[in-house]
Amino acid sequence: MEKVVTVFPGGSTGVFGTKSYDVVLTDERLILAVTNKDQMKEAFDKSREESKEKGAGFFKKVASTIKTGATMHQRFMDMTPADIMSENTENVTIPFSSIKSVRVNNASSGRGYRGARGIRVGMSARGGPSVSYGSYRQLMTIKWTGKDPGRPGKATKTKLTFSNLDVRETRRLLKEHLGSAAR
Repeated sequence: MEKVVTVFPGGSTGVFGTKSYDVVLTDERLILAVTNKDQMKEAFDKSREESKEKGAGFFKKVASTIKTGATMHQRFMDMTPADIMSENTENVTIPFSSIKSVRVNNASSGRGYRGARGIRVGMSARGGPSVSYGSYRQLMTIKWTGKDPGRPGKATKTKLTFSNLDVRETRRLLKEHLGSAAR
């Protein structure tokens, strides 16, 4: 039975991050799960209500709302891939057999300067701490055979921009499941 391995949260496409995706890695495919405003609003409203019922003060309510946004992707770990696909009609499934390549790398800004550099501490795909040295943006480029509903008539290539992706750990997990297609 197919199971979810991990989730790479917070990828966005387009110049201004027009669509937000969580990339779900299963043992058979990648799922690009759309996170839309209605889902976020529902999660935030639920968080506020729970805080209100507990009698939390202002700062605890704010902290609860921030935590909800940062951990919303974790719900996929408790869902089946079929449930993830049925959650939103815009979700895209990419079977391993159709993947030509997945490239993950640090990216600098295209605005003529090298982007912010330094040390960043974040969360890895497995939920533990990660330390990144380098740029503050990461790119995941997925090329596959088939049709991309987001780009009818164009090549099936999706570039996702992340702001807190552990590149080394992501590559390791992708290579473990995709072999030489992961770079």
